[in-house]
Amino acid sequence: MKERLNNLYCLEPALIERSSVGAGSDTYFVTCADGKYVVKFPALSEINHPGAEPELCEYLNCQGIPCCHFLRNNTGNFLSTDANGRLFHVQKFIEGRLYGLNEAPDWLLIQSAQTIRSPCVIIMGSITRLQRQTAIYISIRLYFLQNYSDG
Repeated sequence: MKERLNNLYCLEPALIERSSVGAGSDTYFVTCADGKYVVKFPALSEINHPGAEPELCEYLNCQGIPCCHFLRNNTGNFLSTDANGRLFHVQKFIEGRLYGLNEAPDWLLIQSAQTIRSPCVIIMGSITRLQRQTAIYISIRLYFLQNYSDG
């Protein structure tokens, strides 16, 4: 993986750690001299749309909604393949706190509902019904990953 990340993203990993948890993906935390990154190999299924997540985050970031920042590879694409043909993407690591089940404070739950409204409003006005359903699912998943996990 080190060589692939170097060749495709000009990253020089000093440390690669596999996550012990994940929702539908194999996830690795990569530490480089210039920062931390998350490498995800999404499971192939009907509900995973690995190309949609980076595109949606880029769109929302352009609309002023802070989201994950995905890196483009040396060919300008968000998605890459490993030596075995598995799709993966790389995003900047977001520092955060992981709350256990039913442990988030009430103020955060209220703020979460208010915050999640902004990307949904933008999404509803700009894409088709199927794209909206996928985008809403991804935006909710991203929000909770950003606010309730370390990556």
